[in-house]
Amino acid sequence: MDKEYISSRLVLALAEPQYDEAPDKFAQKILQVLEPTTCGALPQSWQNIKTLADVHHWLRTQLNDAQLFTVTHCHNRALLGLAVVHEQGDEAYVGYVIAKQYWGRGFGSEALKALVAQYKEQNSITTLWAGVEKDNISSIKVLTKSGFSLSEGGHRDSNTLHYRLLLSN
Repeated sequence: MDKEYISSRLVLALAEPQYDEAPDKFAQKILQVLEPTTCGALPQSWQNIKTLADVHHWLRTQLNDAQLFTVTHCHNRALLGLAVVHEQGDEAYVGYVIAKQYWGRGFGSEALKALVAQYKEQNSITTLWAGVEKDNISSIKVLTKSGFSLSEGGHRDSNTLHYRLLLSN
């Protein structure tokens, strides 16, 4: 994937170059996004990130395992959230988190649609997956508005619903 995607209000940029440029400054910004309220419904590896050391450990893990993107406002470059993509073969698992103060403004939908648009333009990934806590109605709406549909097979635990978007016909 490219280093940067721009939508009408957002810029999604690879996090690694930003982290490499100013690790502590970048980690401090990420700490403000990964607060308990915003991460409560996310995987365990996104929980209990309270110190800069925690953020550095989390960032190194994410950057090693996936493509991590910052989601910033295109006008003032305020950090609104993060998006993550784990590619495996011809499938990719996508996720996002928006800082609490920016909830309800459509930033999650816009970020996800920007990622989907980029994957639709390439041919190596045919299916996108996303997991969501079954009670997280707002994120379920974001996924369905972005074209994802509930998957009835595998990839399921008692509290998580998995949504899928087929990119190829």
